[in-house]
Amino acid sequence: MDSTTKPKNNMKKLLILAALIGLASCTAELNPQSKTEDVTLTVSVKSNDVLTKATDVGDPNESNVNNIQVFVFKKNVDVYVFEAAAKANANSLPITVTTGEKDVIILVNEPSDYTGLTDRNAILSNISSLADNSPSSLVMFGEASSTVTTSSHNISIPVTRLASRVTVKKITNKLRNGNATKNVKVSRVFLTNAGATSTYGFTRGGFYATTGINTHLDFNGISLSDTAEKDAVNALIYKNINADIGENASYTTPVVLYGYANDKAIKPTRLVVEMAIAGRYFTYPIELPAMAPNHTLEVTEIVITSVGNISNGDDYIDDGEDTPVTFLEATFTLNVQPWTIVTVSNETGGTNNYTI
Repeated sequence: MDSTTKPKNNMKKLLILAALIGLASCTAELNPQSKTEDVTLTVSVKSNDVLTKATDVGDPNESNVNNIQVFVFKKNVDVYVFEAAAKANANSLPITVTTGEKDVIILVNEPSDYTGLTDRNAILSNISSLADNSPSSLVMFGEASSTVTTSSHNISIPVTRLASRVTVKKITNKLRNGNATKNVKVSRVFLTNAGATSTYGFTRGGFYATTGINTHLDFNGISLSDTAEKDAVNALIYKNINADIGENASYTTPVVLYGYANDKAIKPTRLVVEMAIAGRYFTYPIELPAMAPNHTLEVTEIVITSVGNISNGDDYIDDGEDTPVTFLEATFTLNVQPWTIVTVSNETGGTNNYTI
């Protein structure tokens, strides 16, 4: 081979290399979806969900969104890869992510900072206590999928309160046998076996007020020594009323209580109305149906017709004080709704009343 053939071989190599470069360029142009870029994703609480209240008698601030924590995961079928997290004292925040399919989790009014967590299951497994709530700062959770595009992207996520709500609108004195005129008072209203904890995956566990209430409030039967926890829970499950009601009169200030969800698998939550009649105490417990997150159980009226369970008015729950009353002692109608009503009654054809 002489020297004149070498330039031809080099030329062939250059042509092949140029063809390969051209092919790679065409492939990139034919697959623009393989590219990713940073995008500003704005995450907010869905305003026409939790922020729009039903016409009811709950606390006017129970839809407050005081702070949020947002977690974004890249999603491919059931695979979740952490991408970003942020928090803000607001009901929305911007967060920088890449384009593509995302799973977005939002925690509302959670007092602990979980933005250091990078595993989705770890976030969902965190335990929230009822004591983390207040009527003006109820803990909430939401999750949604969204495809983030190449432009700035917004996602509005519906959220669910972890708590259930119980409301008593009216308590009426229709005691028989002359008892209606014997210095009748509504003493207290409270929940027993109130759901105490929940994960963000809605796994429930634990109960407040199984053996003691108020000053002797307990968790799973053990008296609480933490004053802050006791005060926080009492503000949710216990109300001291001490109001006189005359014969055929009613106490009409709505009583609003909160507890975490309880599916009744272990024990049911009970609503207890304590009355003082002629200086003696009687309880009127009502066994509640299964309590679900973000649902309200509404008792429109409790009509007291007879003396209930004999009680001593102290802060210990003695045997018999928590036993549900019979139809002959009181009537009521219980409505269950997703923070809004489904009627449950102990009267045939009853309209929002329960007779005890």
